[in-house]
Amino acid sequence: APAPGQPAAADNEVAVLGIWSLGGPYADVGPLLDRGAQIALEEVGYRAGGKKIKYVTRDSETKAGTAARRAQEAIDSDGVKFIVGPWSSGVALAVTEVAKKNKVMYYFSGGTEDISGKRCHRYAFMWAAAAWTAMDANLKAFKKSHHEAKSIYLFVVDYAFGWSLQTYVDQLA
Repeated sequence: APAPGQPAAADNEVAVLGIWSLGGPYADVGPLLDRGAQIALEEVGYRAGGKKIKYVTRDSETKAGTAARRAQEAIDSDGVKFIVGPWSSGVALAVTEVAKKNKVMYYFSGGTEDISGKRCHRYAFMWAAAAWTAMDANLKAFKKSHHEAKSIYLFVVDYAFGWSLQTYVDQLA
């Protein structure tokens, strides 16, 4: 039975939330990710495991508070049981807490290993390469093609993913 205030979804339907940056700094990427999710769902006829998939989208605006609130609203109003996205690791860290609190499966594309590290829980899964893997591969390629280089200068974004990259460059360089 659904929790009080939570809608009863049809037994043959499961709701999936795609929470993407349709506004804010990553507004250029959000629509592409949303369309990719739709194409994948079209490929399987909006069905999985014998159930119909109800795909719901929300704009994270690339803001942690907005994304967390909209994820919670989708869980409460649409009976969402699975969340995919967002692009921003800072936003993802907020959404993972909503998923944990509501026992909703959450699939995140990567960025900060905190999702699968110190903030890991049984409802969160990171499906892309972690920051260490990305930096290790890039630094190996750089060193191979620029073996004479004495210094590496790195410009990182000032949020969780960028901080992770900086840490690993410092360790690996």
